[in-house]
Amino acid sequence: MTYPSWPQVSAEELRARPRKGRLSGGAAAAIVAILVCGLGLPIAGAILWSSGGPDLDGPRNAADRFLQRVEAGDDGVAYASLCADMRLRMTVAQFVAAVEDLGRPVSHSVVGAVFLDEAGNSAAVDVRVTSHTSAGRAFSLTVAVVEGEWQVCDHAFP
Repeated sequence: MTYPSWPQVSAEELRARPRKGRLSGGAAAAIVAILVCGLGLPIAGAILWSSGGPDLDGPRNAADRFLQRVEAGDDGVAYASLCADMRLRMTVAQFVAAVEDLGRPVSHSVVGAVFLDEAGNSAAVDVRVTSHTSAGRAFSLTVAVVEGEWQVCDHAFP
């Protein structure tokens, strides 16, 4: 079997021919730049936006600590974690009586939280508590930053 002979082309002829289907270096760089700007910047922005701003761990932890103290019967510490205006509304004895009237919880779970203001200084924390009678109830605790500390500021509790 014989193969057809290929025409002999000089290097100068090859350089002189227009290139078909290939991008120049500048065009390739422009496409890469467009892709990086078009895709990379929105993705980077989404990552920065989701990792920045206030964190819901503070409000969740404040509600969790408060309910742990109530469950443990450490009412003085639980009472101290209330906002000042709530402590003005009731004494420690009234607080303890209200907790007992509702049924002192024996366990709880924090099920969600959402900020109530754009600055992230107050939040509603959704909790579920179970009492010694196994009766469970769900409610939302309002917590707020007061002098740098998260405190329970919910006039509906207890």
